[in-house]
Amino acid sequence: MADLEIACVCGQVKGVFRNTGPGYGSRVICYCRDCQAAAHHLGHPEALDECGGTDLFITTPERMALQSGADKLGCFRFSPNGPRRWYTTCCNTHIGNSPQDAATPFISLNLACATPGTRAVVGHSTRGMMVRDARNEPNVPRRIAGMSRKLLFEVVLRTLLATLRGKRGTTPFVRDGEPVAEAVMLSREVRAEALASAGFK
Repeated sequence: MADLEIACVCGQVKGVFRNTGPGYGSRVICYCRDCQAAAHHLGHPEALDECGGTDLFITTPERMALQSGADKLGCFRFSPNGPRRWYTTCCNTHIGNSPQDAATPFISLNLACATPGTRAVVGHSTRGMMVRDARNEPNVPRRIAGMSRKLLFEVVLRTLLATLRGKRGTTPFVRDGEPVAEAVMLSREVRAEALASAGFK
């Protein structure tokens, strides 16, 4: 186990996942159109891989702490049922996604914000999901057209176990039982513009 360090592009927001490793989450590349649209909406398409993938570490957030810049967290959604997409208001770095109920012990951390020297502590990506939305043929060992049932099982199990351990709300995105930032609902027009920027009609 080792620490996974994270930082925004401008360096005002810094944090760490302490004592983590491959056994504490699932590293997967998501090619869904909304993840691609999110990168374009935030002005950081370079965070995507050459096929439009977002490198994620899906885990529980009790080991995550922000060391600076907690006041610079923002949040938006593309749809009422969509996840909360957390970013930094200083430079629009996408940090990760959480469920609608921000206190749920779950996060899909965008590894584009992890420092390159520590990214390897969570292992290598072996699965690509939602590859039907990829720009080209992704270079990952396992390619799944839609969602992975195995991944969903892993997520539900980890979230349930964390809840039973009393870790609900143990996340930098919640303070005193409430989300630290309101989830701004983007309009259909804004989402359509972001999708178009990502190459979707």
